Amino acid sequence: MLFLSLHTTMGQQLNKYIKRKRRAAYLKRRKARVKAAAPKKK
Repeated sequence: MLFLSLHTTMGQQLNKYIKRKRRAAYLKRRKARVKAAAPKKK
């Protein structure tokens, strides 16, 4: 899906890399959502 060009070489190492990138992207989205929701509660 995201890193198809890299899928030709390493297996386990690549999985670790993809997982880290996906988690970082998720945390970034979550942080943005929390930040956007915070002012509405006041």
